[in-house]
Amino acid sequence: MNPLKRMFGRRRMTDDLSEEMHQHLEEKIEALVASGMPREEAIHASRRAFGNATLIEERSREVWMWPWIESIYADIKFALRQLRKSPGFTATVIATLALGIGTATAMFAIVYAVLLEPLPFRHSKQLYQPVGIDAKPGELFGMPYADIQQWREATRNTAEIAFSGGSLSILDTPEGAELILDVESSSNLLSVLGVQPILGRSFLAHEEENGDSHVVLLSYALWRRAFSADRNILGRT
Repeated sequence: MNPLKRMFGRRRMTDDLSEEMHQHLEEKIEALVASGMPREEAIHASRRAFGNATLIEERSREVWMWPWIESIYADIKFALRQLRKSPGFTATVIATLALGIGTATAMFAIVYAVLLEPLPFRHSKQLYQPVGIDAKPGELFGMPYADIQQWREATRNTAEIAFSGGSLSILDTPEGAELILDVESSSNLLSVLGVQPILGRSFLAHEEENGDSHVVLLSYALWRRAFSADRNILGRT
């Protein structure tokens, strides 16, 4: 028989087995009574000869379906009966489970996004972020430009180093003044990340020097929000 049919037809098969065993036992009792044995004595003799009916039924059910499935099914039915008897306790259990599952899901989403999910850049596993640590344990600070230049010289043949730093600025847009994040970066930042601008170009090496940094790249979000995604904005002051 198909395992699914055995699983969902379990009650009918169990009822049929119980009825068949009962009929077999009655036939044995009637045969002993017909041979002259008192009925009460015939009942006890038949049951002794037949054996443990409950044990026979359990072994038959183990043949029809996996015992652990039936055990889980029985546990679920018992748990549901207990929950129906205590609505207040049921509500508390459901709320606790919902809170626990929601918290665990939120924490996993944060951990995955921060620690596990690959960065959306080319060769993301080869990207590292060096930081300076102050004399005070755990205190981080920005690296001086001279130190960064020394790093770049020391690793010229083995790695490429880019840097950036941000601050808040006021930008005059056609819609009025807007507070934005102004990021100053090395000319090779986008090339290290493997990113190309949608329009225009990236920075040139000499534009990294003081006095020659009169160029800017707009973020995609700012370009759409403040400048209506105008493709003719290239070269405009």
